[in-house]
Amino acid sequence: MVRRIRSTLTDNSALPAIIYTNTDQPQANNPSNILTQLTTKQVTNLIKPATSVIQVVTSTNGWRSPATSYLFKCSASLTKAPVGRPVVLNLRQRYAGSNTSANDVSIATISIASGTTSNTINLNSYFSTGDLLFVDVTQVGNTQPGYGLTVYHSYY
Repeated sequence: MVRRIRSTLTDNSALPAIIYTNTDQPQANNPSNILTQLTTKQVTNLIKPATSVIQVVTSTNGWRSPATSYLFKCSASLTKAPVGRPVVLNLRQRYAGSNTSANDVSIATISIASGTTSNTINLNSYFSTGDLLFVDVTQVGNTQPGYGLTVYHSYY
């Protein structure tokens, strides 16, 4: 007798992403366990050009979700590392229909350590059509702030 477990398992490392059902491990090439396959997309947000010093800023321009989406990964990279303390980014979600930051929800924080140029975090955030994603710079290095900030987020 084969024991089935009622659950879902998302494999974000696969391209396209695969959601398995009724299993505790993905069974390779077993279509009876595959609930759906999704095409992952990546958005690139150039916050500051490569030679520009980054500074603390609250974003007013956000990425608008084109459809119901699941954000599962976010990466940030600098062209020159901060020194003295980390660069800290706050990711905010604004629900469709809201036109004020008073209702924004912080969904994640990304920290790029002093002396390094990148970091990647996993997310678990759902966006409805028209929701906005903002990236705020809440802290920069104190000896050297860091240069050239680019943020990437992946979703399906």
